[in-house]
Amino acid sequence: MARIAASPETQEPSPAAPASSAAAGALAPHERQAFLTALSRLSEHEEAFTESLYARFFALRPDAAELFGEYSISEREEMVRETFRCLLAWLEGEPWLDANLRALGRSHAEYGVEDEMYPPFVEALIESARSVTDAVPEESLDASTLALLRGAAEQIVSTMRAAGGG
Repeated sequence: MARIAASPETQEPSPAAPASSAAAGALAPHERQAFLTALSRLSEHEEAFTESLYARFFALRPDAAELFGEYSISEREEMVRETFRCLLAWLEGEPWLDANLRALGRSHAEYGVEDEMYPPFVEALIESARSVTDAVPEESLDASTLALLRGAAEQIVSTMRAAGGG
């Protein structure tokens, strides 16, 4: 999982632990491990995950496709890596996460991302995680791990939405 590392260019220091990661501290050790394993598996299948995520998201919100322009797959993969970094930071309770998410939320709003676009993105993320890992039966994610991912993603986008004016 070496590909998932904190992004120095998006980190902003925060003096307190981020509120968005409060639930991560309550996870049992086996849940933390399942979450890490899920991120690792998704990272290993980054290209397929990225293609699935954006295809599903744009099918749910065709108007969002306009905001992404003609980004190449490598640019979209970098956006997915940033999502993975935020999920990992949520799990680890990284102090810089809230400031990072607020900055991302503001920039997303400036680019025209609407509050109503976040839930379909989370749905596309979870369905893509399911479909990509189900392609390799021994890597399938169980319902409880998918629920953990959904909860973390929902907390992350909640912080972003609030910062963007939502």
